[in-house]
Amino acid sequence: NEAVIKALQNQGPPLFRGPFGKAGRGKVTSVFGTWRTFNEQYRSRHLGVDYAAARGAPVLAINAGKVTLVRDTFLMGKVVVIEHGAGLGSAYFHLDSSKVAEGDDVRRGQTIGGAGDGGRTTGPHIHLGVWAGGGFVDPVAFLRLPVQAPRLERPAPAKKAAD
Repeated sequence: NEAVIKALQNQGPPLFRGPFGKAGRGKVTSVFGTWRTFNEQYRSRHLGVDYAAARGAPVLAINAGKVTLVRDTFLMGKVVVIEHGAGLGSAYFHLDSSKVAEGDDVRRGQTIGGAGDGGRTTGPHIHLGVWAGGGFVDPVAFLRLPVQAPRLERPAPAKKAAD
């Protein structure tokens, strides 16, 4: 979806702090990169990871950032996108509900919505997509990285010339 991609593409300063966390407490039920079929034909690849969750289970922000998209879509159901800055973003699909609005600042671990089964899905779960380096990456591998926000150093004051 073009709106999701646009909402993920931000090269602003880092908004995240510390390591990234999980979007939910359930076990992984579908991994990144598997092929999806429709009418017995391969149609697309799964660009996220799915976690087991009951309808309405809390969906958590994986780190601090700004909500750049909240929208109902046909294929992905209710979607929330969070921009974390420095080219990083996270997308949460198939939500039953949203507890945030576009423009909201969120913190790591904050409940941003409830798990659901909107759009094309076989049942309620949490779908997490992670955007890094200009494309979707494996969220499970990404969450294992020791990602830290870069320090933004202030330049040293200029020295006065001796008279």
